[in-house]
Amino acid sequence: MGNRYLPIACVVLAFFWTGFAYSAQSTESAHPKEVQWYLDLYPSSVIRSMRFADQADPEASVREEIYLEARLAKLAEEAGLATNTAIQADIAYYQDSELIDMWLRHKVAQKPVTEAEIEQEYAQKASEFTETGTVRFRHLFLMVPPNDSRVEAEKKALAEKILRQVQRGAEFANLVAEYSELKDAKRNKGVVGPEIPDRLGPQVRQALLAIRENEITGPIRTRYGWEILQLLERKEPRVRPLTEVKSIIRRKLEKARAAEYQKLAEQTLPKAYPASVNDAVLSGSTVLSPNDWCFAVAGTTFTIAQTLAKIRATWSYENIADERERIRAALPRLILTEQVKAAACADGLADSEEYRTKARFIQNRLLAENYLKKLPETFSPSEKELRDYYEAEKQVFHTPPEGKGIVFRWVIKPDAVTSSGASLEYQRQLLRERVQKLRDEVQSGKKTRDEIAKLANEVETLDWFREGPNGYYFDQAFFRASKQTYSEVFPIRNGFAFCWVEDKREPQLRPFEECKEFVRRRFCNLKADEKKKSLIEQILQDYARTQ
Repeated sequence: MGNRYLPIACVVLAFFWTGFAYSAQSTESAHPKEVQWYLDLYPSSVIRSMRFADQADPEASVREEIYLEARLAKLAEEAGLATNTAIQADIAYYQDSELIDMWLRHKVAQKPVTEAEIEQEYAQKASEFTETGTVRFRHLFLMVPPNDSRVEAEKKALAEKILRQVQRGAEFANLVAEYSELKDAKRNKGVVGPEIPDRLGPQVRQALLAIRENEITGPIRTRYGWEILQLLERKEPRVRPLTEVKSIIRRKLEKARAAEYQKLAEQTLPKAYPASVNDAVLSGSTVLSPNDWCFAVAGTTFTIAQTLAKIRATWSYENIADERERIRAALPRLILTEQVKAAACADGLADSEEYRTKARFIQNRLLAENYLKKLPETFSPSEKELRDYYEAEKQVFHTPPEGKGIVFRWVIKPDAVTSSGASLEYQRQLLRERVQKLRDEVQSGKKTRDEIAKLANEVETLDWFREGPNGYYFDQAFFRASKQTYSEVFPIRNGFAFCWVEDKREPQLRPFEECKEFVRRRFCNLKADEKKKSLIEQILQDYARTQ
């Protein structure tokens, strides 16, 4: 769920929610407004789909989710999870956050954004709603290696010949697929864009500005070769009309207003709902007693144990080992949270049907989630079951392959600016050919590893790394190669590379006793997944019968 610090700063997440897709089948007796309240909780990460099937009817899906979570929450209560301190703190955290969000929405609604304010914002920030002009074009690219006058002349002559074919009526798209020297030309027939003109090379940009849609121009000389261009579409810059952006502006102004109320709350609520802090306990040096009171707001007192549980629920301050320091660091935010809650209660929001329903949804969701999480703990497999599982799944309990060697990398220079999408592709093609040639030369003995290392942009020594998700990104290339050989050339983010495979260790089966705990966890997780699937299916069958 991520860092959950500063609940008051979760500024009306549900209020600004714009949509979502859910999954399920059937229907339940939840009212339409309750369905919407459930949907409102989705952006806060409290409510998430417990299944991943696509369904056409999201409202029916939500009703089914509500039923499923209520049934699982009942099982969690029967298992004693509802009294778990950590789970209670989690539930309270999200319920408090939702009450604070409701209070901020309530304050914003008391002074709604007016049409005049929207129009004023639009007039003042029109530049924010300006769409940049774009072009979409087709290009035929003929590459010219640097300082090669012979190829230069040949490619220019070929470009002029192609242009004459176009002028005689030949289909330019087909000529691009036949002649263009970019690898994707046969697939996309040279189409580029929509692209912002300023991002194109100067020669291409100027040539496109000089022609109308569907006109063809060229050949023109760009940084890396000759090109023939056809303008397919030009969209001029435009300011989006107010009718298109009114809802965007409204949400922006509402969010800004909510932030203003948040700042105001930090200034005024401490006076309306003063807090008391047990400074004597927090400034002492003895071991903290869980039952000592820590702080109080609006008639509610919180013990040291309750305060520490609240802090843990925020997933913050984990880097502070000393409990007193942790409490002192968290207290300002905890106190402000309680003060906003007190204000929300004074406004009657805590007793509203909406909040009570949402609070129940949050409790059911988190109890259900924790019940499913703890299913593996309900299994106590015998030694025989574990050994049988170990024998059946031996491949899982092997150590991953390991290797050592060297990786040589070559990267494209940062100043390789693209020219209509062609130069970068050309650079990559040239670089791959160069790296492949070097790889073949060192493999055949024409060059030494030391010579290759001097030619590479980066050299990294690999000392017994493991294959797998936690290993290197070139696992496949490295482990496909044999020992004392070079791997194939493989792409990296900004260039190409290959490896020298000095040595490899093959996977080894770990003895049962060595990995017994790992075997047990996998076995219990497998059984828990089976039970979870069966349990959910049974609940949904019961649900379907009630409709």
